Amino acid sequence: MYTFLVTINEEASVIAGSDALQTLNAVLSCRLDPGAAARARLITLTVGGSTLPAPGVDGQRVRWLDERVLREGDVVTIALRDDVPPDAHSVHLPPATHEEGERFIFENCKRAYFALRAQYEVPQP
Repeated sequence: MYTFLVTINEEASVIAGSDALQTLNAVLSCRLDPGAAARARLITLTVGGSTLPAPGVDGQRVRWLDERVLREGDVVTIALRDDVPPDAHSVHLPPATHEEGERFIFENCKRAYFALRAQYEVPQP
């Protein structure tokens, strides 16, 4: 079994992998603010995958690291290994209803707001 040994700024963050995986991925996302000369508004790292479907059971999306916010200068290293056991993962299910989907979007926006608030808010006199 292959695993991803993910470190951020030389600190071990997660070891991702499972024998039951169909895919294993590490996604570095950079959301841009087009009004600010294409400066990054939010940079995140997500480590996850999807499990193989079994008879009578759909495959599931799983996560080891869920949109970890990165800052300029952070160093991310992903080592492909086959000799270290993985950490436990969480199951990440898609929203079942419209309201759950709205709540999911709201929580992601709220997390981004609090992560970046100090960088963009103008201090009040």
